Amino acid sequence: MAGIHIITDQRPGEPDIFTPIKHEPLRLKVCGKLFIECPAPEGGWNHESLQEAANQLCGGFDEASISDAYLGKTWVGSSEV
Repeated sequence: MAGIHIITDQRPGEPDIFTPIKHEPLRLKVCGKLFIECPAPEGGWNHESLQEAANQLCGGFDEASISDAYLGKTWVGSSEV
């Protein structure tokens, strides 16, 4: 199973790209095509819930698949990070 690495964790001094999009649906794509879409939880995503959902949902990918994660239209992670 391929894993997706989510990059929404924020370190000191880094811009906050996550808060404005935390209510967007999680979209997982394989080779640029939508594989699955998951609505945001009621309170919105946080880094941990997003990573957990991506890990659970990527069970349909094989090791050779290149997968990307988006919140709405914003790229937030990949199997190649």
